Amino acid sequence: MTMQARHTIRILRMAEIDGQYFEVPAFVHRSVCGWQVRVTRSETQHIADSQWGGPLQSLKAATKLASSQRSALAAA
Repeated sequence: MTMQARHTIRILRMAEIDGQYFEVPAFVHRSVCGWQVRVTRSETQHIADSQWGGPLQSLKAATKLASSQRSALAAA
């Protein structure tokens, strides 16, 4: 019997912004003018590109918001 190597597999969602690729985490989705964060079924928050200086900055803000909401949900 041979021993099989362990593999790490990640399925990533990516966004291309100005020719560069960035990971889009779970619970973050693109809208026409920004990013939506939906961690719970009822609450959605919108992070507008125009309020954060562009799509990359708003993606970073949405990622941070989704992470903090998931942490709060896990602690509850």
